[in-house]
Amino acid sequence: LIQQSSYTVTTVGSKLRTGFNYNDSWSQGFNYLLKTDDVKNIHSDASLYIRQQGGITVQSSFGQTLTYDRRDSKLNPTERLVVRLSQDVAGAGGTERFLRSNINVAQYIPLGEQWVAKLAADAANARAEVRHNNLLDDVAVGRGDIGRAVEADAETAVPAVMAVMAVMT
Repeated sequence: LIQQSSYTVTTVGSKLRTGFNYNDSWSQGFNYLLKTDDVKNIHSDASLYIRQQGGITVQSSFGQTLTYDRRDSKLNPTERLVVRLSQDVAGAGGTERFLRSNINVAQYIPLGEQWVAKLAADAANARAEVRHNNLLDDVAVGRGDIGRAVEADAETAVPAVMAVMAVMT
């Protein structure tokens, strides 16, 4: 349940995932997502965009992620690179129909013995058939990442702002 200032969202669903490694650097994962989103309690002063998103939507989507990972550690990386290319296709049932592509790149650079810099960039592209844009996908797009940018119904992806973070190891 997400409570925003001008609406309430209830999401119920499940995601099945599987995958395998090609070798030490390359892996691929597949997933199926089935979820319902209920946008309700929309206040009268909410924007037109939010008012248009009211009601129940059902997403049934298949996805895949191809990963190139050269980090020295998946849990606590201190150096090297990880690149993820992913796509999701919705339309096998449900109300949502789209093709969404993402690329995520992160480079880890040691800064002395206790600090690590992370240079990260994301880019995304989405093509929707049913709605111009889905509020819930926009809200969840960041997933905690810094500098995420998405352009819906676009021919090309929008590059995100480069993020630089230093963390203590």
